[in-house]
Amino acid sequence: MSVVNVKRSLSGQRGDAGEGGSTRVRIYTVLVDDADDDESTILYAVDPATNLAIPAYNDPLEGDGTFGCRGKDAERQSAMLWQITATFKRAGGSGGYEGADPEEDPLSRAPQYSWFTVASREPIDKDADDHAILNAADEPFDPPIEEDFYDVGVRIRQNLLTFSAAEYMAYGGATNKSSWRGAAAGTAKIADIRAETMRSGEIRYYERAVEIILRPDGWKRRILNQGFRERTGTDTNGKPTYKQIVDEKGKPITSAVLLAADGTRLADGATPVWLYFRRKPEVNFSSLGI
Repeated sequence: MSVVNVKRSLSGQRGDAGEGGSTRVRIYTVLVDDADDDESTILYAVDPATNLAIPAYNDPLEGDGTFGCRGKDAERQSAMLWQITATFKRAGGSGGYEGADPEEDPLSRAPQYSWFTVASREPIDKDADDHAILNAADEPFDPPIEEDFYDVGVRIRQNLLTFSAAEYMAYGGATNKSSWRGAAAGTAKIADIRAETMRSGEIRYYERAVEIILRPDGWKRRILNQGFRERTGTDTNGKPTYKQIVDEKGKPITSAVLLAADGTRLADGATPVWLYFRRKPEVNFSSLGI
C-alpha cells in the first residue's frame, strides 16, 4: 500500500475574484499501487520521487503565497487513480488569505496526553510481603477480602480523517503485546476508545480518545494454586496421573489444600504458589498510532 506518483494537472485549473476575496482551484492526481488505499492515504499523498505533495490545510498556493489552502476533496477515477481538488482562498482588502489567524490542519496536530488515576475495589489474595492471605487453618477467606486499587491512566486524544467502530472492536480490553512507552508487555490495558466528529473550516475529521490503564504487575488473572488432588507422575503414555488427597484418617479432604508448582501437595509452611492466566487479548499498540 503506497503512492506511485503525485502530479499536478493543468486541466480544471480555475479561479474567481469578488468583494469577499479571491479563490483558486488546483487539480492533482494520485496513482497508488493498491485499490484498498483510501482517502486517509490519498489526501496526504507525497510523490516518492519528486516530493510533490497534496497541499495540507493552510499551505500557500504555489507561485502566490497570498492564497492559502482552505479545503480539498478526493474522487476516485479508477481502481488505482484518484483526483484531488484543492481550493485556495485570499481575503479581499489588505491582502493575506482568508482568516486573519489561519489555523493549521487539525490532522497535523500532535496527540494530546492527559494523566489521571483510576480507583477500583478488587479482591486481594496476598499481603505486602507476597504471602497468601489465609486464615489460621491455611484456608482462603470466603468471601475474599477486598481492597481499593489505584492505577495510573493516560488519555490520548488524536485527530483522524477516518474512524471505523468495527475496526476497534478487537482493541477493547486488550493489553500491549510488546513494550509500550516504557510499560512492559501485558501491563497496559486499553480501557476505552471513542471518537467524536469534528469540523475545522472545510475539513471534517474525528477526534479519537484512547484511555489506557497501567498496572505494573500486569493484567493476568492470579489464582492461588490449591485443590483436592495431587499429581503422582505419568502413565505409560506420558499423561499425568493424580490421586485424591486424604486426611490423617484416610478420608478425602473436604477443603482444598495448597499445591506446589509440580502439582504435588505443598509442604506445611512452604511459600504458596500462584497460577497466572492471560484473559485479555494482546495487540500491538503501534497499530493505533500511539
